[in-house]
Amino acid sequence: MKYWLMKSEPEDFSVTDLAKVKRSAWTGVRNYQARNHMRSMKVGNRVLFYHSNAEPPGVAGLAEVTKTGIVDETQFDKKSEYYDEASTKQAPRWDCVEIAHVETFPALVPLEALRAEPALKDMLLLKRGTRLSVQPVSAAEFKAIVSMAKKTGRMEILRDTRVRLKSGDRYFINVGSIGQPRDSNPDACCVLLDEEASSMEFVRIPYDISKSQGKILSNGLPSYLAERLMLAR
Repeated sequence: MKYWLMKSEPEDFSVTDLAKVKRSAWTGVRNYQARNHMRSMKVGNRVLFYHSNAEPPGVAGLAEVTKTGIVDETQFDKKSEYYDEASTKQAPRWDCVEIAHVETFPALVPLEALRAEPALKDMLLLKRGTRLSVQPVSAAEFKAIVSMAKKTGRMEILRDTRVRLKSGDRYFINVGSIGQPRDSNPDACCVLLDEEASSMEFVRIPYDISKSQGKILSNGLPSYLAERLMLAR
């Protein structure tokens, strides 16, 4: 059994989208090495479905290879961003596989958590300069990530909340930029971590947002940066 990781931007095609359609051809790959990895796949191989270019990026679920050797029809479509004028139907350059939805994780296993896991220290995804959208994963790495997903549990957005940290559990705490939270509350946000009491507390601090917006605009920065302060998204 071989294992793989396949990347997709969730705004284009997420693991939730795959769950809705049940199965989908993995079209649009235009990197020869990534294509060759798909050519190495066998029906039944398991896939880590990875959300890329997201906040945060990470593994969102599992899929399974159900068909191989599928000609990628987007290479012949002149209206497609994946059109390849040098490819012909007599000698197509690009083929792909079909994958089926297996499982959507209860919560994303974020990239930062993957980096922090000792069992994944040699994982190709975490190597500097590795950007392949399709890449092999070892059986041990696959097992470790599935185990992490089962321990992740439900994800919550915490507001002004003090949380008791349980001994033996792992926590991923990402407060983000102090002045640019992403939970629709524009107040500045920070986290107080009390190791002696084994607790953490999200603290919200009101500030003069309009004044900060004025400084952004007066310095010639894009207006959306100022708007985002009030939207907190």
